[in-house]
Amino acid sequence: MHKSITPAKRANALTKSVASGMVRQMVQAITHQSKENAMPVITIDTATLTREKKEQLVATLTRNASEITGIAPEKFIVLINELERDNIGVGGQLLSDILK
Repeated sequence: MHKSITPAKRANALTKSVASGMVRQMVQAITHQSKENAMPVITIDTATLTREKKEQLVATLTRNASEITGIAPEKFIVLINELERDNIGVGGQLLSDILK
């Protein structure tokens, strides 16, 4: 049986390609509602970013997710969770120690 790709899966794949350097990307969409009533939430966990980088990230994720899903850009909510390097572990070590 052929499964169709949901807008959330498409947007998730997009965020992974757009924010490839990030710790984790996740897109959550309300798929049981129509596109007119949908309020998709894009959540990204990342190291600390400048305000300019956040603006660029929000604009790019919103624009691309809107193009893929057909949902109006103004319906999207983007949440950025900044993590300090002491709060990120990679391979059993703190990222702050790895980057010393």
